[in-house]
Amino acid sequence: MNGVTLQGIEKTYRVDGREVRALDGIDATIERGDFVSVIGYSGSGKSTLLRILGGLEEPSGGRLDRTGLEGRTGMVFQEPRLVRSLTVEQNMALALKHTRDPRKRRQAVDSSLELVGLAEFRRAFPGQLSGGMAQRAALGRALCREPDLLLMDEPFGALDALTRKRLQSELVRIYRLTGMTVVFVTHDVTEAVSLGRRVFVMERGRIRDEVPVPFPYPRNQSSADFIVLRDRVLAQILSRDEGVSVAI
Repeated sequence: MNGVTLQGIEKTYRVDGREVRALDGIDATIERGDFVSVIGYSGSGKSTLLRILGGLEEPSGGRLDRTGLEGRTGMVFQEPRLVRSLTVEQNMALALKHTRDPRKRRQAVDSSLELVGLAEFRRAFPGQLSGGMAQRAALGRALCREPDLLLMDEPFGALDALTRKRLQSELVRIYRLTGMTVVFVTHDVTEAVSLGRRVFVMERGRIRDEVPVPFPYPRNQSSADFIVLRDRVLAQILSRDEGVSVAI
């Protein structure tokens, strides 16, 4: 199978002299071209899983196989993390510092600017951008590398509701256009079901449930079927005794 296979993935940290297990035997497959939303309460291991998928951390145990997705990985975080002294196009070009051919760098930046709708703002500085535009620039920077795998860690969490919905639509458009593989971490249940073809519900370092989303894009969040599926995912999270921090 072309994609990512996780077998018994574990991650343990030492905190104040004690062992904390962030991931506790993750078994999952993410097929090439899939879009997986990952949701769960704070501390359930979502971001740790993403960092391991991106190679930013090594698992403490288990096996990770990326057959067919051995190429580039792009990452987008909750904050745009743009360099304020550089223009939008210069920020995007940072992702291509290992590309020696200036013509290829220019073509990749130009293509990404068009893809995220920022061609007219290529020479703007981060301080001149709205929050949504800055996040689009961050997405464009990740897309410059033409990633096989795009990892997104609550990228729209700090945005207002209208901007968030617009960027959700933009992300779906880009996903369908490029066919890349996406893993998207969120605290928002509606967002998870709106975007993902599957939803991984995490709890205590494990994938508690895997929910397929059969609806075509774009998805009608007001439809009865959508609401039933959204509520099923929410019920999986809220079935714990402790309070949780998620949004509908």
